Amino acid sequence: MHTILKASFLIFLYFPNTVLANYAVTEKSYAKNLNTIVASVMGWYDKLMNNKHTNNYPDNIQSIQIIDTQLNKNKEHFILVTQVHFNYLHNQQIKTKQINENFVFDLNKNNNFIKIDRLESKEIDTISTPSTFDKDHYQYRNFAYKWLAYLNGNTALFENKINNAKHQLQIGAKQYQGTLSAALSKHKEWMGVGQYLLRSIEVIKNTKDSLRIVLIIRWNGITNKGKLGIAKIEQTVDMKKEMGGNYQLLNIKERLLLPDMGAWDKLTC
Repeated sequence: MHTILKASFLIFLYFPNTVLANYAVTEKSYAKNLNTIVASVMGWYDKLMNNKHTNNYPDNIQSIQIIDTQLNKNKEHFILVTQVHFNYLHNQQIKTKQINENFVFDLNKNNNFIKIDRLESKEIDTISTPSTFDKDHYQYRNFAYKWLAYLNGNTALFENKINNAKHQLQIGAKQYQGTLSAALSKHKEWMGVGQYLLRSIEVIKNTKDSLRIVLIIRWNGITNKGKLGIAKIEQTVDMKKEMGGNYQLLNIKERLLLPDMGAWDKLTC
């Protein structure tokens, strides 16, 4: 493998064509599966934060902090292994419980969330968790991972709720503004086929009726010139809040940033 560095928004890596073909299929499938699974788990933690009394979990949960995750696969299922700290209120005191679980998925089924296997549950010394690990934290991430799953090909998660969204796209000197579907076609034409993985999320506007978040995304893919490319994408996403904690996607503003060369060692953010 040879790496060529340029003053560019894309870094190109050169591999034999057979390796590239296998990479394109495998990596896009991995990203779609990962984002679909993590979106579901983030939605689960959002539900836990909204309920004062939860079976098999502490009552009066104040915050949830994901400490570690690992994605495994056997012949039939994907398994997301999690280690999580739950801060909860008991007798007017904050206590911490560490829970290790397996979230089991069968992505060949419409209802792909199969079960949760409890591995370990234990009280630990109380850990001060930042107040940002609240229900909004997981609600925003549930949306973000659903959105990336959509970009990776799992369109069922959004159904018809984003057809009217507008997309502004800037890749180097090339710019496009129009419908979401047309912008995604332009993205493929200009950059090629790749996978989208979430690296960070920042809320920059949060009102009663609207939400604006900034997503930093790592894109790996095969360019139209047949080369392996790595890019860093910034998306500013505007949404309208709806009943039940849902969001209507209104506008996406996307541009490329200079890529990070360092390895990313975390599965989720």
